[in-house]
Amino acid sequence: MSEQERESGFALTEHGGDLDVAVWGPTPSACLDAALAALAAHVADVGDEQARERRPVEVTGPPEALLVGLLDEAITLLDAEGLLACGFVGNVADGTLEGEVVAVSLEGLALLGAPPKAATWHGAGLVEEEDGWRGHVILDL
Repeated sequence: MSEQERESGFALTEHGGDLDVAVWGPTPSACLDAALAALAAHVADVGDEQARERRPVEVTGPPEALLVGLLDEAITLLDAEGLLACGFVGNVADGTLEGEVVAVSLEGLALLGAPPKAATWHGAGLVEEEDGWRGHVILDL
């Protein structure tokens, strides 16, 4: 399977007060989008919610900082505005993530899990592998 054909996805494992998030995709941007989809899937049933809002986002640093930083931005958006990030549209180049967080209002959604307090640096990573990109981060619940 070529990098262009590889699909994006995520896996969630809850243990104790943490949520282990694994993501994969053909590009760093696809992994970041999957990370926000994972966050949304944990917090609420977004379903076919159509009222999507966009918020600009920019994070700089090494790949793991882009993953942790984007999730921290999403957690802040949830806390401050009641908007649940469910996707990322943008680019990653030269240590800069630039784009928009796609979000839905938490109001009226069926809640599934505790909203995270923070993305942790412990074990965080976003790396290119032979068959695409993989990321890992732990969310503190």
